[in-house]
Amino acid sequence: MIYLLDPTKYKCDYIYFYPNGISLDGKTTLSSIEPTEDECQILHKYIRNNFQSLLELHCSKLAEDPSKLLKYLSEPFDVLFDCLHYPTLELDWRIRHPLYIKRVLYQIADEKGKRCLVIAKIDLADYIDSLQMPTDLVSVVRVPYESIKSPLPLLSTLFHSPTTLLASPIDQRFYKSLLGLNNIDIFDRWIQTHQLVPITKPDLVYLQVRIRNENN
Repeated sequence: MIYLLDPTKYKCDYIYFYPNGISLDGKTTLSSIEPTEDECQILHKYIRNNFQSLLELHCSKLAEDPSKLLKYLSEPFDVLFDCLHYPTLELDWRIRHPLYIKRVLYQIADEKGKRCLVIAKIDLADYIDSLQMPTDLVSVVRVPYESIKSPLPLLSTLFHSPTTLLASPIDQRFYKSLLGLNNIDIFDRWIQTHQLVPITKPDLVYLQVRIRNENN
């Protein structure tokens, strides 16, 4: 005898939640994972108060003269784009990385109209300049390459503002112990709601929040 499953009985429609805990259909609410304004300020103040010492520890070349970086971080912007780290692609990355950078920048500045600060090595900074993006929306700061996993983009984002978004392909939770943060839970939730991950496919790059609400 063959038993057939009732497709209506076992059908499951996934409900995705925004970081504030409200489902996409607006009918269901979960407790928010997004840090409160006061919690975000804890991270922001910690990075501000320890910025120079953290640079000396993790970005020694830049720490010798961070004035140019600090000048850029004093300007208003919405998203910091991490061009120090790149996602792994199956094809030759030397050929593919311009597509990745160009696509992400166009999503941030052209499609969303957001102001973007790019942190990049000199060669990539020159390439970004060649794209001739609107100067009121895209700025580029050139920094020395120091490590395959540098906390500089994360440090710069939290130094700038607790509400600034970070577009980066690497999991920033790696730095929660490295930076000496005591508020690990707040940091985890900040990453989940403030990091945009460039997702790469053969001819497509798009941004999404790193992790959706874990209770969805």
